Amino acid sequence: MMKKIFSILAIAVLAVTGCKKSTSSAPANSANVMFVNGCAGTGSIYVMDGTTKIAGASNVAFFGTSGYQYITAGSQSLSFYVSSLGSSTPLNTLSTSFTANAHYSVFVAGLITGSSTLVTTDDLSAPTSGNANIRFINLSSDALSENVSVGTTSIATSVTSLQASAFASVGAGNFVIKAGDPSNISTVVSTASVTLSAGKIYTVMLTGTLAGIGTSALTLTVLTNN
Repeated sequence: MMKKIFSILAIAVLAVTGCKKSTSSAPANSANVMFVNGCAGTGSIYVMDGTTKIAGASNVAFFGTSGYQYITAGSQSLSFYVSSLGSSTPLNTLSTSFTANAHYSVFVAGLITGSSTLVTTDDLSAPTSGNANIRFINLSSDALSENVSVGTTSIATSVTSLQASAFASVGAGNFVIKAGDPSNISTVVSTASVTLSAGKIYTVMLTGTLAGIGTSALTLTVLTNN
């Protein structure tokens, strides 16, 4: 096996301002849903709920999110489109169900040539005093089994494609986040220093593939959930 180490030169650490609502109360019978573009090669995407474009998810950049949007609870049919390609053919479609007042993330994963989706229920319970909560999402289509650490703290083990770890509690501060498959040293990916703030909730996602280059290479991106 050729041994490679992929160095990520540009790590997107996103402070997602759209996660906060502009209204003081949610509409009746609604869930809070954040759409995340983790599909390499798309540039940006937009989301349709049935035949209606979701206004807050009309131009979600790669590595980006829509922030939490109010979506009617119950069964929903969602379609995802590449913004530059228009509405002729969806990138992917998803039938799912949301519970009123709950929080969810809907991830578009993989590559533009072979995309997939993942829905998670988001536990936004406040972290314990002085700590942050963080989880790991594997959106790479590669057959990797990722172990992830924040500094010296392990937050996830053996997370395969389209799986998510539970939220873990870590102390606030500056860290290096690393993800890798112990059976294949070429999958080691490390960020620059990342600052985690007390009381905040984060998701670190792995996108791209071993064979990818540029934005399609294996990349870790840190998103804020609150």
